[in-house]
Amino acid sequence: MESIACLPWRSSMLRAFLIILSFLLIDVTGGSATAAENGKTWQFSSKKAIGIAGAWASAADGKSRLDISCNTRLGKTVAGSFNDYTGPALSRIDGDDESVTFEIINANQKVASFPGKFAYYAPDKGWGYSNYPIALLDAFEHGDKLTLRNSKGTIVAEYDLKGAAQARALMRDVCGF
Repeated sequence: MESIACLPWRSSMLRAFLIILSFLLIDVTGGSATAAENGKTWQFSSKKAIGIAGAWASAADGKSRLDISCNTRLGKTVAGSFNDYTGPALSRIDGDDESVTFEIINANQKVASFPGKFAYYAPDKGWGYSNYPIALLDAFEHGDKLTLRNSKGTIVAEYDLKGAAQARALMRDVCGF
C-alpha cells in the first residue's frame, strides 16, 4: 500500500496544492493578509477567496524553512513543506517516505507529539507532508518551541513559535478549522 506522505508528489491535486502554496507564500500582495511583525518568527499569508492560508519560518539555526498550511479543498488537515535543509538526519532519495514527528513544547514544558511522514522530492530538494491532524495547529498556537525529529529521535530542526498564535488565528479564519 502506498504511503499517504507520498501523495503530495504522486497525486496531481496535492502536487498542485503545494505549488499554489509556494506561490501564495511568495506573493503576499493583492488580496492577501500578511504579517511580519517585529520580533515574530512566523510570517503568514492567506488567499481567503480560495480558502488557503499558510505560515512559514526559518529554523533557529537559520538552516531550514518550514511551511505549514491549510487548504479548504483538501479538508480538515495540515500540509506543507520543509526546505533548505542540508543536515544528515533525513533521507534524500526521491519519493522516499521519512518518519518525522512534530514536537511542540509549551510554557509549562508539556510536549505534544504529532508523528507522520515527509516525502522527499529531488527536483526541489525538499520534503512535502500532508495529513497531519488539526490538533497540530492548536498546539502550534499555544506552543513556545517546535522540534522536528526523525524516526531515530534525532533533532532535524527547531523553531521558535513567536507569531504562531497569529498565524493559527489566520488559518482558523480562512479555513474554518
